[in-house]
Amino acid sequence: MMFGLGDCSEPLVESAELVERVVLRQMVIALAQAGAVTALRGQTVIAPDDLLFLMRNSMEGLKRLLEYLGIKDERQLLNKTVKSVSEPDEALEGGGGGGDMEEYPTITWEKSRRMYCLQFLNSIGIEEADIQGADDTIKLERQHRANQTSIQLSQSAYESFHTARRASFGASQLTAKRFERWLKSRGEVTCELRPPVIEILVYLAKETVATLIDRVLTLREENVSEIQVSFEVWLMVGIIPQDWIGERICN
Repeated sequence: MMFGLGDCSEPLVESAELVERVVLRQMVIALAQAGAVTALRGQTVIAPDDLLFLMRNSMEGLKRLLEYLGIKDERQLLNKTVKSVSEPDEALEGGGGGGDMEEYPTITWEKSRRMYCLQFLNSIGIEEADIQGADDTIKLERQHRANQTSIQLSQSAYESFHTARRASFGASQLTAKRFERWLKSRGEVTCELRPPVIEILVYLAKETVATLIDRVLTLREENVSEIQVSFEVWLMVGIIPQDWIGERICN
């Protein structure tokens, strides 16, 4: 995953372990903040709405999240279409990434993840046009970096790079369950985590790794890396504050 996001093809084990610790810590912080929002709503179970509320000030972050969820919606719709062909008596339900908000006065997560999110964001005064109009320079920088890397690779190396770019914390139901167990491994997360929340957390976890890689590459370009300090030391001296990632993603 780190290779696919811009790191070297074989990151040090120590670097991977450090990134894992930072990501886990950020997920714990995000869940704690989401839990506080849940409590303000008078509820006890974290909902996707609570995580979206934390991200409300980042139009770029919301734009990337909605694109990710829209792709999952399209894949779900495609699977239903294939199933309906093999089982023609079964009715095909909606659930794609597009659609008009007025056509779906009440949208469930199962029907359309993307439209569900837009429905909630609309309720707190954030229109789809506001999100789509955001200038996502971070995504453009990542795409440019990936393109520059890919043109320098051999065919076999590119296949490895492509596989690394597709890596996820929850590519299947099994890995999603492993992801949840990982979140709860240290005993800091004890709340119930329902599938919609897990799906958003899976996205945020990879986004956290991407943000870490972005920051390290920026420091490298600024020649900060010439100091020959480890990533751990960067965190300790405050070049990358412990809460920087959470602020970048959620705020």
